[in-house]
Order: sequence, then structure tokens, then C-alpha cells
Amino acid sequence: MLESKRGEDYSSSGLRTTQNTHIEAARYLTEGRFSAQEASLYARQNDERDLAVKITQLLDAPELRATMGRFGRRRIEHELEWKYETPKLLAAYATVFAPGKAPEEPP
Repeated sequence: MLESKRGEDYSSSGLRTTQNTHIEAARYLTEGRFSAQEASLYARQNDERDLAVKITQLLDAPELRATMGRFGRRRIEHELEWKYETPKLLAAYATVFAPGKAPEEPP
């Protein structure tokens, strides 16, 4: 059980996570929720008690921990591994840095 801004490293190891939607960490939460999905429990924003409840929930439920860990591991291996992400990243770079494409002026 680890609280993380980036759960991919934990998911690839089959570990489950908790995430707290602290207002200062909100920009990381969108990525964290997308990446972790069912491999994480999510506490209410700025609610330390709810985060404690989620951690306790994981401590008390070995089957839930195992299920979440398996889900995260499969997600990394079959959806988020670099071999799947690299083509998307290269396509984005190709679009941005296409020859003859003039840079857009900021508004």
C-alpha cells in the first residue's frame, strides 16, 4: 500500500495503491485515476480520515489486495507498457514537429 502520484511503477509490480485527492495534487490525480483504475482506492478530497479508512480497508482485505494487484499488473502489461505507449508518443511528436508546420502563436 503506497500513496503515489504515479501508480504505474507500483502497478507494474502488482502492488495496490491508495490515492488522496488533495487539492495540491489534483493535477496528478487525473493521470493516477486513468492509470490505476481498479488497482487503487480513492479517498475523498482533503479527507485524511477517508484515506485512513481506505488504507485500513486494504489491510483488512487480503483478497481485495490480491485482486487489485492482479488488475494493475495486467493493465501495465497489456495496455500501458512502453511498447503500447511508444507509438502514440512518436505519433504526437511527428505531428508537432512535422516539416513545414509553422508553430502556432500563443493567444
